[in-house]
Amino acid sequence: MFVTTAMRAPICVAGLTIELPGGRRTRVEATVRRHLNPVGRLRVEVVDAATGRAVPARVSVTGPDGRAFAPDDAWRHADDYFDRSERKIEYGYFHTAGASEMTVPAGVVEVEVARGLEYRVARTKAVVAPNATETVRVELARLADMRARGYTSGDMHVHMNYGGSYRNDPARLAFQAAAEDLGVVENLIVNKEQRIPDVTYFAGNRPDPASTAGVTIVHGQEFHTSMWGHVGLIGLEDHLLLPDYSAYVNTAAASPAPTNAVVADLAREQGALVGYVHPFDVDPN
Repeated sequence: MFVTTAMRAPICVAGLTIELPGGRRTRVEATVRRHLNPVGRLRVEVVDAATGRAVPARVSVTGPDGRAFAPDDAWRHADDYFDRSERKIEYGYFHTAGASEMTVPAGVVEVEVARGLEYRVARTKAVVAPNATETVRVELARLADMRARGYTSGDMHVHMNYGGSYRNDPARLAFQAAAEDLGVVENLIVNKEQRIPDVTYFAGNRPDPASTAGVTIVHGQEFHTSMWGHVGLIGLEDHLLLPDYSAYVNTAAASPAPTNAVVADLAREQGALVGYVHPFDVDPN
């Protein structure tokens, strides 16, 4: 096959143009933003209503058409599913350490702030003038203080890295947990297809060094078995169980062995707690 210059075509991937065939890369630098409509700046400050102190939280800022906006340096998130009778597009949000500023369309924007289950969700609106900055102070009122009663809020089924555009690490996970008012996070190390993104973070049943005074991060495991269902393994003392997944068609782990019974026995030998997180991938036949 003969390739001529005319047959080469660049494709754009993550800010780069890559010439094919050949592979020569050229970076695309966006230096100027040109907005189709007038914009302004919105600053959102989140405080605990009782103490007046800034607190981390989850923030959603949306325009009249339902589009979500976030600071340039924030990670943008969106719900997997949404009710189309409730909103036009998916619910978008970001996490703040207590104060964040962003560019938004001029006019009315809606601000929704949440912080776990112990605070009342706060909603307000702001009117942003073109080329001006509007500041919104949101006070979060407590519904309950479970820590004062000896309890802590936790999420025992978290995958720090699984899919998507971002590469998370324990320090950012601790920040996200604080914004969701979580005291404990069990990061279940698991495969995404044939990769196991967080495998290097396992260090036994002990807190990750990125844990803080308010957030404890521990790395456990979710063993994926497409035939038998997925099981969570919390408290492994010595090592992760390999191959970490089974019954994956067209892979080296296509066999339905080991069964979940074997996985549970191996985990219990290390003192781990074992439980189902997804009983079935499909209806059993």
